[in-house]
Amino acid sequence: MKHNPSLDPAFSRVGAAARLNPRVIEANARTHASMLRLFAMTRLQRRLSANDGKPLLGVAAYFYDPIFIEIAAHVGYDAAWIEMEHAPISFAEAADLCRIAQALGLLTMIRVPDYRRESVLKAAECGPDIIDVPMANSPEVLQGLVAEARFAPLGARGTFSVSRAMRYGLVENLSEAQQQINGERYTW
Repeated sequence: MKHNPSLDPAFSRVGAAARLNPRVIEANARTHASMLRLFAMTRLQRRLSANDGKPLLGVAAYFYDPIFIEIAAHVGYDAAWIEMEHAPISFAEAADLCRIAQALGLLTMIRVPDYRRESVLKAAECGPDIIDVPMANSPEVLQGLVAEARFAPLGARGTFSVSRAMRYGLVENLSEAQQQINGERYTW
């Protein structure tokens, strides 16, 4: 299916307090519900659809603690917000937390430490469902960073075929796997 950038939340800057606000996400999904059916649904969209209009609950990880993520999943949280802007979490630790959270069924969001290209690319290689980019205060900056997080033809991301996002190179078709990632990741 062809990607329609006008439906991509990555091109609409959402305020910091609203990023994982279930009402904002739910309202956005409801607004585009009929159009979204035309496209492959992301994990976020599938979770919203399956949640019968109830809010999704997320937990913020401000430190590297896999047990914290595991407990959050067991007590019923829906998402893990991995905070790198205001916390001392490395990209290696963020990848571990994504791996653990996703294995437990949680949605994952990495808030990168800054809006530099390399931060967005490293976060993309960790394989989260959502990449939150702080301080990208203009549409041009955000669109450039979104392009860096997506593979061609939708973006300019280079190929690193052995990352977590690419299942460590264990994909049958690299190009198809890249396009699947393009369709599944939100970048705000």
